[in-house]
Amino acid sequence: MSVRGSLRSYLPWLARDWALEKAPLPTLVGLAFGYLTVASVMSFAGNDPARLASMAPRFFSQVMDAVIWFAAVASATGVAATDRERGTVRFLFSKPIDPASYYLAQWCVAGAGTLLLAGLGAALLRAAGIHGSLLGTLGAMASAWLLLGGVGFLVNQLINRDGVLYVALIVISFVSRSEAASAVLPRWVTKGGVALLPLNELDRVRQALYQSDAPLTHDLVHVLAYGAVAFVAGLLVLQRRALAR
Repeated sequence: MSVRGSLRSYLPWLARDWALEKAPLPTLVGLAFGYLTVASVMSFAGNDPARLASMAPRFFSQVMDAVIWFAAVASATGVAATDRERGTVRFLFSKPIDPASYYLAQWCVAGAGTLLLAGLGAALLRAAGIHGSLLGTLGAMASAWLLLGGVGFLVNQLINRDGVLYVALIVISFVSRSEAASAVLPRWVTKGGVALLPLNELDRVRQALYQSDAPLTHDLVHVLAYGAVAFVAGLLVLQRRALAR
């Protein structure tokens, strides 16, 4: 069997692992938050279509933000790091499969899964009368995945227990670039935060795409370039460092 054929045979198992290990949390969060949101909107809007239409965009974005964040963060952790912790890397690569290709496939399967969750979430909201752009939501999820998934891929090539560092990096990025932080933190801290994840830019990109608007070019480029550079750096680390460590 060729290396490509061997890798293709792993894809169903990668998809199954993602569905069992990564998908449940964002699915449950999305269903719970979506149900509460729909109930609240219907309670406030009643039978007034104009009021429902005016409230829908804000509630649509709130629910989809929760789904996108939980899906991206849950799916971005553990690529390669989990196999190193479990000691399964020797078993996985006893066959002629390139580790970089395998983990690239795993990352792509996870990204496709997050797109599926986002699409289903948007479709369910639209069916309940809370309208937003389905294609825009997929674009927002893709942008979030390239950034958060790319950074996550880099982090989990660096250390085994990557989840703590990854979440800490996100929290620090949020705090250092917030308006409240700029008022109380030293100037050099907030200036240094510019090098961290461009979460403000990602938020503006998502909000624009939810409503089928074109995001600002510099925001979109910043988000995509940051994620792409982090992902390529993760691939380079994966290729140059020993897997079993």
